[in-house]
Amino acid sequence: MNIPPVIAWPLLLIPWLVAGVFSASILLMHFPPSGVRVFSMALDGKNPWFDVFLPGERATQAGLQREGWVGQRIVMDPVYAGARPPGAFDRLALTFETRVQAQTLLEFGILRDAQSFTFEMKPLWSQVLEQGWRPVRRGDREGFVREDQEDRVLETATVDQLLVWYASTTPQALSDIPAPRKTTDISLRGSHDFHIVPVNGEINMTLAIQDMNRSRGKNAIAFRLTRGEELVWTDAVSVSGAQDARPNRVVEKEVQVTGLVPGVYKLSFMADDDVFLRRITTTAKRWVIGPRLYFADNVGYSTSTPSVAMWTNSRHLVAETFHKEGLQTIRFGSLVSVISKTHETYEVSRAPAELAGDRLLVAPKGDIRVIGDGYAAFTKEALFLPYPRRLTHASDPLREGVLAIVTPYQRPQRTADGWWIVKTAFALPSSLATPKFTLGASGLLARNGAVDIRHVELRYERQALSWDAWWVYVRRELAAAWKKI
Repeated sequence: MNIPPVIAWPLLLIPWLVAGVFSASILLMHFPPSGVRVFSMALDGKNPWFDVFLPGERATQAGLQREGWVGQRIVMDPVYAGARPPGAFDRLALTFETRVQAQTLLEFGILRDAQSFTFEMKPLWSQVLEQGWRPVRRGDREGFVREDQEDRVLETATVDQLLVWYASTTPQALSDIPAPRKTTDISLRGSHDFHIVPVNGEINMTLAIQDMNRSRGKNAIAFRLTRGEELVWTDAVSVSGAQDARPNRVVEKEVQVTGLVPGVYKLSFMADDDVFLRRITTTAKRWVIGPRLYFADNVGYSTSTPSVAMWTNSRHLVAETFHKEGLQTIRFGSLVSVISKTHETYEVSRAPAELAGDRLLVAPKGDIRVIGDGYAAFTKEALFLPYPRRLTHASDPLREGVLAIVTPYQRPQRTADGWWIVKTAFALPSSLATPKFTLGASGLLARNGAVDIRHVELRYERQALSWDAWWVYVRRELAAAWKKI
């Protein structure tokens, strides 16, 4: 049967029209005229734009849950997820509908360094800030103030009356008078941050370093001195590995920086866990370490591991050991905690009667990693609080005498059926790499709690479409595609 030309020609155009519409939709997805692309989805595991949270032993399978809602329940932390960007975008805003059971704090982060597995973390949800606090902004500082206090305490509260939650405060302008050089024998493993008050505008510190050669090969060690966001001094050394598993000899690195204004300076010692610090000699009167401390073992270096006795202004600690030799009973003030399993975190908080002042942390066998909300020193005279303590899931700010909390956290909205709408946002890298995320809910397992998530919205943003902007993003996508070839 012959089809009349007036009908045949439109029929021949249909495949081309379909292809054109498909191409146009792909083009609009990659280059939306408004610069905004939004994906809104139930967390049911069926949407290609956002992966479900993993690993599986820490979260239920996404989909219909036993209680009849669709989503995913998280029962252990941390968990991880990813997203698939539809093109080159500059910013990603995420919105979750969540319900939290027996948990006080949620934090969300994006992977910034895959090699070191470092995430940029931000506040997501806080139970303690829902009652007894009001949001306040004073100049460039934002946060929450106790309802019985004036707004100005956000700026005027002393360092021990503040908490911070992913925010920074202006460094204190501190300076000390000269003191004799003093040597402290230590055994610390891997990277640590030292917070130091300069003496007459000078920091003088000598670190004794030892490569234990447990992983073999060369170890690079970096030093970085900062005051707030200001970079003051950097240096680096390389420690050559040995052909056998014997430790290298102990070598010394002197850090001497002069002409410093009053303040608190952070000396970051950056090394992997194969590198140990054995002693520190300094003229500083006030210097602390933290909030992370990794007390090392002495296997291969000494016949015994030294016990740890440090003064700390932390109110809450988590402790963990990775070796059976580190199983022990630790003491934090009058509180006693038994570390009975390896690779398991133990939470230790001060007794209610001991919230004020400093307390002694004792670990008789060493070989333990401790993370506090404050800082620690080997002598009580050296201990001070360089910055406000961190808000943690164990914090009870009203009870602890805190007047204000500095944080960019924004209170969430409550839905009619009792869920929370929580939001956060991140700058995206210039590449089209799949962003990776983590959700932190410290203490979730110990509390037998849960975090339910039923809905996710991804809002990708960049400049509104223009000829110049279009070419910028086309080049970014082509460059990213070329790297994958």
